[in-house]
Amino acid sequence: QQILEQSHIDKTSEENVTVYPFLKTADYVAGDFYDYYNIDRYHICFLIADVSGKGIAAGLFMARAKEVLKVILKDHLEPSNVLSRANELLCENNSECMFSTAWLGILDVRTGVINYSNAGHSAPVLISNGRVVTLNEVSGPMLGLFPDKKYKSHSVQIGEGDRIILYTDGVTEQPISEKRRFEEDGLIAFIEGNLNTDNMCEAIYEKVNSYGQKQFDDITML
Repeated sequence: QQILEQSHIDKTSEENVTVYPFLKTADYVAGDFYDYYNIDRYHICFLIADVSGKGIAAGLFMARAKEVLKVILKDHLEPSNVLSRANELLCENNSECMFSTAWLGILDVRTGVINYSNAGHSAPVLISNGRVVTLNEVSGPMLGLFPDKKYKSHSVQIGEGDRIILYTDGVTEQPISEKRRFEEDGLIAFIEGNLNTDNMCEAIYEKVNSYGQKQFDDITML
């Protein structure tokens, strides 16, 4: 089922953070997942991930990956360390070679700086002062396949009114005709033409769904 909710999750500073999650599964069990929560008084974590495959196997690996990340985040505030440790644990006993892409960001509400790390995931889109840019730095490969891989962190400064849109490739790979997909260019063009939209996630889904093609993959946004 579609999940739409609005949550004011920052209870400790004058800044207000609003999160709009969206998930529309292509199968009975989702392989995509998202999460967001306060780590401590000043730091908010938000992440999105896409597990290989579909169905029960993907769902089980998804549940494991989500729990692993949340446990590690209790002790680490550096995204690269979180993904490096999560990758080590997800590589253990992974005989089916399941893997997950992931993008993890940690916002310091005092400074507006987001430190983030990207494990082979689709590049998020930042809307800032009327400009639309992609956060296309890749920190390392997907999680679960290469146990000795270390990840890198990056950072971006955001300000009042800025928005970051996280999404899985179910958005950009959604067919819009028999021969074409929505693609990243289509996503960027739609966002640039709809900057005043309140709930961008819902608007993007309505756009990709308007072409009348069967949903190809889980569609998840944050």
